[in-house]
Amino acid sequence: MIDALGADDLSTSTVRGLHFGGPVTEGEPTGNELAAAEITDLAGETV
Repeated sequence: MIDALGADDLSTSTVRGLHFGGPVTEGEPTGNELAAAEITDLAGETV
């Protein structure tokens, strides 16, 4: 999928979470929360 984007500057990251974004274990942040934090951090770096 990354190759299909066609951009020269790409960043990727992996977050812990279940298929639909749920937490892996009780008490952990959800995958959705972790992904949102990653996106916010990446967006802040490019502004």
